[in-house]
Amino acid sequence: MTFQLVQLIGTPPETLVEVLRQELNQESLVQSIETGTIQEALTVLPTVLPDLVVIFIDSIEENVSQFCQEVRSQLTEHRPIIVISSAQGNKDQRIEYFLSGADDYLTTDIEPEEFAVRLLVHLRRNVELLSNSQTRLPGLPLFARLIQRKINLDLPWALILIELNNFNVYTEVYGRIPSEQILKTLAALLKSLIMPPDIVGQIDTENFLVLSTPDKAERIAELMCKQFDELVSNFYSEKDQKRGYIISVVNEQISQRVPFVCLSMGIVTSENKLFKSHMSVFNSALDMKNVAKGKYGSNWVSERLKLTGHVVAEPERLKKILIVEEDAALAFLLKSTLEMQGYVIETCINNVEAKVSLEKDQADLLLIDPAIHGELKGWDLCKWIRETDPLKQMFIISMSSIHDREQALNAGADLYLPKPFEISSLFTWVDRFLKH
Repeated sequence: MTFQLVQLIGTPPETLVEVLRQELNQESLVQSIETGTIQEALTVLPTVLPDLVVIFIDSIEENVSQFCQEVRSQLTEHRPIIVISSAQGNKDQRIEYFLSGADDYLTTDIEPEEFAVRLLVHLRRNVELLSNSQTRLPGLPLFARLIQRKINLDLPWALILIELNNFNVYTEVYGRIPSEQILKTLAALLKSLIMPPDIVGQIDTENFLVLSTPDKAERIAELMCKQFDELVSNFYSEKDQKRGYIISVVNEQISQRVPFVCLSMGIVTSENKLFKSHMSVFNSALDMKNVAKGKYGSNWVSERLKLTGHVVAEPERLKKILIVEEDAALAFLLKSTLEMQGYVIETCINNVEAKVSLEKDQADLLLIDPAIHGELKGWDLCKWIRETDPLKQMFIISMSSIHDREQALNAGADLYLPKPFEISSLFTWVDRFLKH
């Protein structure tokens, strides 16, 4: 997998040929292609998308300034660095080339090693500009060029889009230094599993990229999920390890049950021949990652066979909410308003009705007041849900008239929302859980 590509136009002087072939053809790092004329170069340039173009103008007769202008106008997104070289050149010529779009001018009378190094410096600077400023890992723009090049040349590829879930909440609860340790652990894990010629990239603090091949991508994702989940519990206190989640205090009244930090991955590959642009690749990977995000713990979903781990992903459907509320007026208000927002709603007044409903048809979220007919029956329903497959991944919001945050979250609620509350606040949390 070539990381950077150099296009040589024209014929280099004999003094440079050997050095350029050696320095510009490093396995997995830099490769070069040669085109004899500018017209030939213009034909292949939109396909190969080089990172650097070197024009030896002494060996060509075409208009170099016009070439620079055409590159600037045609390749606005994947514009290469343009270096012009000749045995000599006056000031006015150099200025004309620069104004047309050239980035550098090198005379061929300098030492061959220095000539090659100057080209490599341009490539290094190019990577730095298109990389994450903190980690120096290649960023989204560089991955876009690499993927588009592979699509154009019909080469095999696989993209893994990785998100670090619940990381912001972990940082809020535990602080910056422990959160940095999680990032270092993830970086070490990526380094151990991703070997050249595969490439690791980073979009931001919580989102990473891996460019690999179709035969390896799912195995990489599977190992990352397994190893990360084995390591991550070590970053939590003994109390949080025992209960299996942390408590995020939203404000003095509202608290949220937050699972451990985990990974969600979406995989797309060149086996889907419908991809014509890098944008469609990224969008598909994002869709796959969001499906994986709906699963508990670290998980991956592959576009290749619509797999999540080894399970077929569920088709898209309307989200269903089950409301367990004995106050008929409040239940009606919640039902009618949420239905207008596109949710499927069912209401129950006790645990028995709720269990019958859930056994018949799963819900995506439960809204419940644990105080049912004067007794705390709602806690039993929450605990039953958390112990029952496949219900245990359902979101639970406790609309509690019993102001006991610890009891609500320990029973299995994802969010503790004490009564009375603003209806708009509840709906915001419903959307946050179901439209994430």
